[in-house]
Amino acid sequence: MLVGALGAAGLAVGIAIDKGIAKDFHKQIEIHKAKYIENIAFLLKGYFPSAEGFSLSKLEFTAAKNDADSVNTSLVIKVEENSNIDFVSIELEVIKFDDLKTSDAFWQNFEKKLKKGL
Repeated sequence: MLVGALGAAGLAVGIAIDKGIAKDFHKQIEIHKAKYIENIAFLLKGYFPSAEGFSLSKLEFTAAKNDADSVNTSLVIKVEENSNIDFVSIELEVIKFDDLKTSDAFWQNFEKKLKKGL
């Protein structure tokens, strides 16, 4: 909408807004990481028992269709196993926008997904 109304200036404003929102999400992810990271690693180890390490390769948030208050979250986990590297894509359940900005909703949903199954 901003691009149609304001052209390139609208695009710049839209990008700035997106970067600000991403910073809010990232801040909450970092704040709550210590509470969840050990259990996340344990759960991942259940899927990849001989893995030597895991890392977050990609984290992406997109607007949920038909719900302006929710966000789709997808991530890619890098799995290092016996000198092989694999990448595992994971889609989380839709998360409320405000929850991502103000709570540990990302970690709760990630942990829940791993407990339910990839």
